Amino acid sequence: MKPLIKPIGVGDLKVTKQRLIRYAPGEVAHIENVLAREKRSREHRRLRRQEETLTFEREREEESRRDLQSTERFELQSETQRTLRSETTFEAGIELSASYGPVSLGAFARFATNEAKEESDTASTKYAKEITEKSLSRLAERVREERVSRTVEETEETNTHGFDNTDSPDHVTGVYRWVDKFYRQKVVNYGKRLMFEFVVPEPAAFYLFAQRYHFDNKVLPDKPQAPALPDTTIPLHPSAITRTNYLGLVKLQGAQGVEPPPVERLVVSKPLSREIPPGGAHFAFTNEDLVIPKGYVVESGFYRVAYTWNTGDADERSGTLLVGNDLIDIGVYPSLALSGESGKVPISGTGFGLRTFAINVQAVCVLLAEEFARWQLSVFTAVMNAYQQRLLDYEERLAALQIQQAGRIGGTNPAINREIEKEELKHACLILWAGDALDLPSAITHNPQAPPPGNHPAIRRLPAIANAESIEFFEQAFEWSNVVYELYPYFWGRKDTWLDRNALQSEDPLLERFLKAGAARVVVPVRPSFTEAVLWYQITGQIWSGGAIPALSSTGDPDAVLFNSYLEEMRDVEDVVELDAEIDIPEDDPAAWTIKVPTTLVWLQPEPGLPELE
Repeated sequence: MKPLIKPIGVGDLKVTKQRLIRYAPGEVAHIENVLAREKRSREHRRLRRQEETLTFEREREEESRRDLQSTERFELQSETQRTLRSETTFEAGIELSASYGPVSLGAFARFATNEAKEESDTASTKYAKEITEKSLSRLAERVREERVSRTVEETEETNTHGFDNTDSPDHVTGVYRWVDKFYRQKVVNYGKRLMFEFVVPEPAAFYLFAQRYHFDNKVLPDKPQAPALPDTTIPLHPSAITRTNYLGLVKLQGAQGVEPPPVERLVVSKPLSREIPPGGAHFAFTNEDLVIPKGYVVESGFYRVAYTWNTGDADERSGTLLVGNDLIDIGVYPSLALSGESGKVPISGTGFGLRTFAINVQAVCVLLAEEFARWQLSVFTAVMNAYQQRLLDYEERLAALQIQQAGRIGGTNPAINREIEKEELKHACLILWAGDALDLPSAITHNPQAPPPGNHPAIRRLPAIANAESIEFFEQAFEWSNVVYELYPYFWGRKDTWLDRNALQSEDPLLERFLKAGAARVVVPVRPSFTEAVLWYQITGQIWSGGAIPALSSTGDPDAVLFNSYLEEMRDVEDVVELDAEIDIPEDDPAAWTIKVPTTLVWLQPEPGLPELE
């Protein structure tokens, strides 16, 4: 594709060369006075501590034990007892008796019979069956679900600055003065060049992005946006959170633990069933509840019933159901007069003549406005907490970056700053001139997830060789070191960056102007030896790969006549080898002049008196 920006013509390349000749004190920046015998100090301390502890406990213990023992004993005991006793006595012998005198002998015989009979019969039968049933059910529930989140963040910054004049009888006065730099400049004419002119929007845009969001080899997070109503800058408030936009807010801020919104309408039910024992004509039931979820009220209700009758007179059969304050006959009207009930709705009933029945009581419940507002507040709290955490992280990392930068002496060298400015302008000009031609295939492959040593960046040979021609052409065709640029004020940039851009500061005043610029006018000279190749690319959008370039008129482009006149004018101009070399500018050179450049450096004047600038 041929470039849209055309060369502005052929002109003399005049480069302003300069040499730094001295630093000199300028206007008074600050005066510090310390009285005799005075000690004065100032200390600034900032401490921020945040600690959060959240504990929620839940513990459930359940024990169920059932012991069923069945013992059967069958014992048969028979006992028969008989006693028979018979007794017979027979005695025979000699009886001798003696006394003082003659001995007397005698013989005798005696017979006696005694008989007794005793009989006892005992019979017993014993049967026993024992059933022992033991049931123990123990349920202990203790809500002990523990989650402890403890966050301690502490940042302390102490700045101490003081003066101690207690040992001196004299007052002390310190005069601080701004430091100015003085340059001697001279214009050097390097001959004719084909010139291109570009107007670059916000020339420091990418540089600022890279500096602001890159710290310690990590990309800093974007400064979090305060939660606002979708597509507006109006601060977020709880009532603005809806069922459709809360996910976007949660995703934007990275909020955690956000519950989905409660449903607007739900149906709760309660089943009941009874089987009436035979002979139990009348029945009643109570202690049944229809539980309404918290945050809901009943909008309407209905029931369905199935039953069987006992045999008998149909006129003596009936059933009554009491739901809340609605008393109805079973089977007559399926709807219930419920409205506005919450918590528990009691259910009871009576009847007779029924054998079995089963009833399903249902209620349509609607969400209370207070419950939805409670959910909105919970989402709002989670979103704001996430925002505050992200903002704290951003501020802490930004503060670390500022502390790191504060340790640098004098910022960046001004010569390096000029190179940075030219590099950013070069990038922008190439995009405006060549466009998509800069989107070259990647010549490096890198897979950090691969195991070592295969996870290092590696060159892709074919794309690297193919890209070489384009890189060399765009780098060598222009004298990038001699671009001339003029910076335009901040208001030519995006309005939403005006405040941030104006707050930018640098030790180098020229770099500060570059950072704040809303646009820049850049004039880029073409290297004389590449004039014909650049004009060929200008007409065809193709890089000439070597050899004699065809006549521009062969393309049939209407600009060929004008471009041929440029070639005629540049035919005898040669490249300057040491274009970037420093030159000596004598003090008495009549073509030279001196300029003063203010800086942000401050110098303490040795003597206490006020300066005389004339």
